[in-house]
Amino acid sequence: MSEQGASGPRLSSPSWRFSIRTMLIAMAVIGACIPLGGYALRHASTWIGSFVFLVTTMLLAGMVCLAFNRQGESRAYWTGAAIFGIAYFLVGGDPWSQPYNYELITETISNAAYNQFFPEGASTTQPEATDPPPVPSPIPPGGEQLDDSAVADSNADSGANPVPDPPSLRDFVMVAHMYWSLLFAFVGGWVSLLMYWTGKRQAADS
Repeated sequence: MSEQGASGPRLSSPSWRFSIRTMLIAMAVIGACIPLGGYALRHASTWIGSFVFLVTTMLLAGMVCLAFNRQGESRAYWTGAAIFGIAYFLVGGDPWSQPYNYELITETISNAAYNQFFPEGASTTQPEATDPPPVPSPIPPGGEQLDDSAVADSNADSGANPVPDPPSLRDFVMVAHMYWSLLFAFVGGWVSLLMYWTGKRQAADS
């Protein structure tokens, strides 16, 4: 009897080997996404929200294409990523939750994050008009007239740098939903890959 028959069919363990190049690319992508994501959330607006929405849509569509054009473990990963990502993308758009009057837990977390980072909230009223700072006289008490550049520097120093207003809650949550879609896609890919590995093991044991 052969060695394979005596010990049963051999099933190769899941491949966890990653090349250094792949690890460096993954680290670079993660390192770029963190500051870009933070910037988009901090400066969330209609334009930034539309751009993030478009990028997320294209990424999810690319996952579908990868799922159709890959085989084996790669296909399993991208299939799960596409299904989980698109599922949350559709549900997070909130077309069905309104009739049932409920809020997704991810939206609750996003609202809590907004209140934590921007406790003052977005300004909804126009600030009261204030008198402009006094313009220094070009003739100082000493009697010597200042040139135009000195007057301009004095005017610049008299005005404080304005603090940017926080983004609106609606724009912040909209951008957050797009990032939640990509996060669910990432997790869903690994869930699908785990199912693929367990399915192969059960098929080999049967």
